[in-house]
Amino acid sequence: MKSRGSTIRHKLTALLLLPLMSLATLWAYAAYLSLGNALTLAHVNTIGTHLAHPLGHVVISLQKERQQSLIRIAAGKAHEGKASEPPVLKDLTQSRAATDKAIKEFIAEAHNDSVRDDETSKVRKSVNAAEHALGIITQTRRGVDTGQLPSSKVLASYTAINAAISDAFRSMTILPNDDAQDLGLALFTLVLSGDFLSQEDALISAAAADPHRRLDREAYSAFVQNVGAERYLNALAMPGLPPAQRAPYEKLAAAGGPLQQVMAMEQQVIEAGPGAQHLPFPISQWRTAYDKAWMTSNQLALEDIDVVFTLTEPPAHRALVELLIAGLLGLIAVVASVTTSVKVARSLVMDVSRLRESARNLTEDRLRDVVGRLRRGESVDVAADMARPEFVNAEMARLGDAFFALQLTAVELAAEDIRLYQGFKDVFLNLARRSQGLVHRQLGVLDAMEKRETDPEVLSGLYRLDQLATRLRRYSEGLIIVSGAASGRIWRHAIPAVDVVRGAVAETEDYARVVVLPVPHLGIKGQAAADVIHLLAELIENAQHFSPADSEVRVSMGTGASGVILEVDDRGLGMHEKALEAANAQINAPQDISQLDSTHLGLVTVGRLARRHKISVTLRPSPFGGVSAVVLIPYTLVEEDKTAAEAQHAAVATNKYVAARPLTQHNPLAPAAPLGGAPDAGGLEYRAEGTPLGSADEDTPAPSHDAESAVWSASHPADFGQNEPAWHAHHTSSADQPDMVDGLPRRVRQANLAPQLRHDDYAPAGKAPMDWSQPPETGQTMAAGAQARQQSTSLFGALGDSRAGGAQATVASGAWGPGHANDGTDGQTGRAPQVRSLMSALQHGAARGRLEHADTGEFPAPDLTGDRHQRDGDFR
Repeated sequence: MKSRGSTIRHKLTALLLLPLMSLATLWAYAAYLSLGNALTLAHVNTIGTHLAHPLGHVVISLQKERQQSLIRIAAGKAHEGKASEPPVLKDLTQSRAATDKAIKEFIAEAHNDSVRDDETSKVRKSVNAAEHALGIITQTRRGVDTGQLPSSKVLASYTAINAAISDAFRSMTILPNDDAQDLGLALFTLVLSGDFLSQEDALISAAAADPHRRLDREAYSAFVQNVGAERYLNALAMPGLPPAQRAPYEKLAAAGGPLQQVMAMEQQVIEAGPGAQHLPFPISQWRTAYDKAWMTSNQLALEDIDVVFTLTEPPAHRALVELLIAGLLGLIAVVASVTTSVKVARSLVMDVSRLRESARNLTEDRLRDVVGRLRRGESVDVAADMARPEFVNAEMARLGDAFFALQLTAVELAAEDIRLYQGFKDVFLNLARRSQGLVHRQLGVLDAMEKRETDPEVLSGLYRLDQLATRLRRYSEGLIIVSGAASGRIWRHAIPAVDVVRGAVAETEDYARVVVLPVPHLGIKGQAAADVIHLLAELIENAQHFSPADSEVRVSMGTGASGVILEVDDRGLGMHEKALEAANAQINAPQDISQLDSTHLGLVTVGRLARRHKISVTLRPSPFGGVSAVVLIPYTLVEEDKTAAEAQHAAVATNKYVAARPLTQHNPLAPAAPLGGAPDAGGLEYRAEGTPLGSADEDTPAPSHDAESAVWSASHPADFGQNEPAWHAHHTSSADQPDMVDGLPRRVRQANLAPQLRHDDYAPAGKAPMDWSQPPETGQTMAAGAQARQQSTSLFGALGDSRAGGAQATVASGAWGPGHANDGTDGQTGRAPQVRSLMSALQHGAARGRLEHADTGEFPAPDLTGDRHQRDGDFR
C-alpha cells in the first residue's frame, strides 16, 4: 500500500483500522446469514398463503379440464354427422371456467408487490415460468374445440403445464427448517403422484366415451407408464410424511378404500392388455372410486400446504432472537475494540504531534531566520540561536535530540553554501567590471583607428569591430544585472526618446532589419535611460533572432494614459500560449540566481530592469504572426521635450519645414580636429527660415554651439503623417555636393547626436568628444572614403531598392516640402532615406557608447546572454 504523503495519524489509524474492519466484516457476515434465515422463515408464511394455495387450486382445475378435453375429443368422434352437440360440452365449459378463475387468482397474487418482496430469486423465477406455461392453454383449448389436436397431444400439453406448476411448488418448499423441508418434499412428491393418477383417469374417461369403448395401443402404453410412476411416487412420499399427515393417506389406500379400488381396476386394465375390445369394468365403477380418492387426496394436499408453512414460524422466531443476540454481542466487541484502538492511537499521535510541532517551529521559524541572516551577511552562532526542543517522554526526547543535531548540521552546510555563493557572485561582478573597462578602452582605440583610416576595406572591418564591441559592452552589463547589481551608468539630464530607441537598435546584431516608426518628442530621465536602452536592445535582438532574416522588426512608440508605450513586433513563427505565459511569468516574477535558466537569461535581464524602474513588459501574439513585446514606461521616468514640440508646431502652423535643430553643411576639405580637442560641429549647414531647401552655400558658417543645443535632435515627428519627420531635412543637400555621390555623407562625428550628449560638461579630463569630421585628404581620398562607406553599408545589411518603395518610402516622402520630387529615395544620391537613417542610428549608438563612460564615471554593462553561437538574448 502506498503511504507517501500520509500523516502519522493516518498511518496509525490504518494500522488499527484493519483488524477492526476484519472483525466488523465477520460480524456483519454472520449477522447477514442469520438475518437471511430469519427473513426467509418469516416470509415463508406469505409464500404459502399467497402462492402455494392458489397454485394448488390451479393444478386441481387443470386436471379436471384435461379429463373433460379428452372426453370431448373422444365423444366428438361418436357424434360426427349428427346435428346435436355431445352432452360433455357443458361439463367442458364449466371446467374451463373453473380453471380460468383459479389462474386469475394466482396471477393476481403473484403480481402483488408485498408477495414479490418476500420471494426468493428461485421462487420468482419458477413463478414466472409457471405464468408463461399457463399462457399457452388458449392454443390447447382451440385445438380441442376444432378437433385439430389428437388426444395424445392434448394430454401432453396439459401435462407440461402441470409440470411447470409443480416446479414452482418445488421451489417454494425449499425451506431453511429441516422438518418443514422434509414435509414439503414429501408433499411435492404426492402432488406429482396425484397428477399421474389424474392422467390415468383422463385416458379411462376418453376410452369410455369412444365409440369402441377401449384403449388403443398408444393410450394403453401411456396408461401403464402412468400407473407405474404413480405407484413409485406414492411409495417414495409416504416415509417422508409425519405420522399425523401419513395416517389419512394410509386410510385412503387401505383395503376396501377408494384408492385401493382404483388400484384394483388399474391392474385389470393392465392384465387385459392392449388388444382388449372393451374396458374390463363399467365406467361408473371407475368414476365412483376415482372421484372419491381424487377429491380426498386434493383436500389432504391443500391442508398439508398449510402445515408445511406453519412449521416455519417457530424457527423464524428463534432465528430473529439469535440475530439480535449476535448483533448485540458483535456491536459490543466492535465498540470495545474501537475504543481501545483510539486510546492507543491518540497517545502515540500526541507524542508524535509534539515532536512534529517542535520540528516545524525549528524548520519554519528558527532555521529560516538563521539562513536569512546568513544570506544578509550577518554573523550567526548556530548552536546558540537554535533552541533545543524539550520532551517529557524519554524515547521522544532522544528522537528530538537526534533531530536537533540534524538541524545544526543542515544550518552549517547552508552557511557554507551561502558563503560560496557570495564568493562566486563577487568574482563574476569583478570580472564583469574588468570586462567593461577593457571594452571601453577597445572602443577608444577603434575610434582613433576609424578617424585615421581611409581604406574602404579596412574601414569596413573597423565598423564591424565597433559594432561587436558595442554588443560586448551590453553583454558585460547583462552579467552585472543578472548578478543583482546596478549597471552603474547614469546621466544628469534626460535623453530624447528617439535617441534611446536608436541607441537600443544600434546595440543589436541585425540593426538594418529594424524599422523605427515616428517617435514622440519625449525624453527618458537620465537615471533610467541606460537601463531602458538595455531593455529595448534585449527585446529587439530577441525579435531579430526569432524571425526570418529577410523580414522586418518594427519598433513603435506612443503615449497612453499610464505612460509611454513602446512595442516591438517581429514576423517569426510566434510562441504557443503556454510558452507565452511561462515567458511573461519569468519576466514578472523575481527569481533567485540559483533558479535561472542559462538559455533564457534575456528574460531575466528584462525582468530585473523592468522591476527596478516599475516598467511593465508583456509578451503577446503579434498581428504579423510572431511575438509582440509591449513595454509600458511610467510617466515618472519621462520628460516632455517642450522646445522640440514648440518648433514642430510652429513649422506646421506656418506650413514650412524647419529643421529640428540648426543644420550645418560639412566641408569635406576642412581640417580635422585633433583627437584631444573639441569636435567639429559637422552635419549640414543651418538654413534660415524661408531659405529654399538645399540652397545653403558651402561657405556658410556653422551655427554656434548654443544655437545648436537649443532643441533636442528629433529624428521622428510626434504624429506620423502630420508633423513630418524633421530628421529628413538633415540629409537634404544640393545635387552638386561632392560628398553625397554615393548616397551617404562622409561620416561626421556627432552629426546626429542629441544636444545633451553633445555637451558633455562632466566628461573627465583628457577625454575629448570624438571628432567625426573628415581629415584633410585629397579628392582621391574622399572617393576612397565614399567607396568604403558604400561597402560598409552593404556589409551592415542596409535595405535595398525593394524597400525604397514601401512603407518607409512613404514616411520619407512626408519630409519634403511641396514642389520637391520624391520617388522614395534621395533625389541627389539615389539612396533610400531609410538607409541613411539606419547608418545614422549606428553612428549615434557608437558615439553614445564611447561617451557614456565619460558621462557616468562608471563602466557600462551589457547582458551576458551568450555569444553569437548561443543566440544572444535568447528568450524563447
